Amino acid sequence: MSTKLIVVEDDAASVMLLKRYLKRADWHPEVIHFEYGADAIDYFQNTNDSDAVLLLDLNLPDLHGTDILKTIRMQDALDSMSVVVLTTSNLEHERATCEDLGIDHFLEKPFSLKALV
Repeated sequence: MSTKLIVVEDDAASVMLLKRYLKRADWHPEVIHFEYGADAIDYFQNTNDSDAVLLLDLNLPDLHGTDILKTIRMQDALDSMSVVVLTTSNLEHERATCEDLGIDHFLEKPFSLKALV
């Protein structure tokens, strides 16, 4: 399992819950957290973390998560990165867009430890 977890999520409570669940699951990845999509895009344009796992919120204050997903899928070095979308949305067009962009899983908020693992 990857040792790096990149979290793009603006809700502080979700991030705290995620970290608590990771500890309970005895998984101690390096967690890199971005609250804003623009910061995540800057990071992805300067990295080669294809073996990391990305937990991506769709509804961010500055960008939509699909914009971030499109950015990383255009980079050969990141095209195979595992992506889990964190969302409260059940809009079919958003899910279809994410699936077309090759996400691995949807994790609906609020999420449980079992769902995360």
